[in-house]
Amino acid sequence: MAGDMKQKLAFSEGEGDAWFERNKAKLGVGHDPVEQAIDSLQLRPERILELGRSNGYRLENLRTRFSAHCVGLDPSRQAIMEGKALYLACLSKLGQRILCPLQIRPSIS
Repeated sequence: MAGDMKQKLAFSEGEGDAWFERNKAKLGVGHDPVEQAIDSLQLRPERILELGRSNGYRLENLRTRFSAHCVGLDPSRQAIMEGKALYLACLSKLGQRILCPLQIRPSIS
């Protein structure tokens, strides 16, 4: 079985929930390297897609800061349920992949 399939199977069989349980107390604690990168590049995102968004704490923070439309994808059903309860304004979906074309427009000059 290819490595990608092994990982997909592991996450669909509960590793996503297990990771969330092991790490949820640490989410949002301390500095966030993603937000630090956004700040250092002086970005002002209007739309944000986060793959592996856990419970959505980062998306909610970025949505609040930038009034951005936020969508998150995560393989953990528990993380999605918690995020939907805590952060109603961010769209959250259970899954591991996005199978759709994405338009990428550079915003850095």
